Amino acid sequence: MAAEPYPGISEELDHAKWWLGLSIDEEVAVLVSLLSGIRLRSAGAVRVFEAEGEPAGVPWYMHYNPPVQLPPIWHSSIIPSHDGAVNLSDTCDLLGSFATLSPASAITLIKAARHYSNALLIANSDPEQAWLQLVTAVEVVAVQYQAGRFTDVQLLADAHAGLVKDLQKSGNEELIPLVAKRLSRSMLATRRFLEFLHDFHPGPPPERPQDDSNRVDWDQIDAAVKDIYNHRSRLLHEGIPFPGPLLTRPARSGEDGTLEERPQAGVIHAFGRAGWKGEALPMYLHVFAYIVRQSLLAWWKSLCPRPESSELD
Repeated sequence: MAAEPYPGISEELDHAKWWLGLSIDEEVAVLVSLLSGIRLRSAGAVRVFEAEGEPAGVPWYMHYNPPVQLPPIWHSSIIPSHDGAVNLSDTCDLLGSFATLSPASAITLIKAARHYSNALLIANSDPEQAWLQLVTAVEVVAVQYQAGRFTDVQLLADAHAGLVKDLQKSGNEELIPLVAKRLSRSMLATRRFLEFLHDFHPGPPPERPQDDSNRVDWDQIDAAVKDIYNHRSRLLHEGIPFPGPLLTRPARSGEDGTLEERPQAGVIHAFGRAGWKGEALPMYLHVFAYIVRQSLLAWWKSLCPRPESSELD
């Protein structure tokens, strides 16, 4: 006999997609981490507020758990920290707009912010997992953003144009929709990741190295982030680690000591007994973190209601 659903819980809510695994204070912490681009984690609630109790609440340390930051494996930050103080008041306007989001968008945003925040926290001690967390942060939002935008046949034509032509030439054109349906899930994952970053990625960072060989070619940014996604897929599905040079801290170049955006092109970068051509290494982790954060913020802003234009506009 099938179990009866819990009383008071609708079928829509009784679903894992609504589960965030975060308390309210942790949700706020990951959103502020995304807004400010800083490493931030809640240590737990320290006061409770009861109905008709003390207006200022009472101390409560049952869930107090100060976070622990693991030391960096390269003795310095792979993703540099902010210099000086961070003015959290700068985050108030966008954070206040969170209440205007639809439930689905709000949950998606918190999920993405959590992965972004996790990436910052573990980047120095486990940079490879930070890469995965950043890719996941984009995928979480891209799923909602790209919902229903592409047909299976469109995805197949983009991802496997040669296969479509072979089916057409062999007289098996009627198989194209069936093949597209079978492959749609894997193709859609890549397509929505790339389309989201294409639509929302920012321009180059404000401070850039002077040497072009250490810069990301922003005219080819779509190809660069596709390389990152391919490295992620090879790690998850084949166990092939990210290239060693992409797991190291970036060097500083030029008179102003600006961080390099990518390993130098035109040379071989050795890492242990392996080596990679500079052209095959798209960007360092701190650049991808910049792209992910700015893209997520741009998507968040696109969801906010725009003020109505006045009659004078």
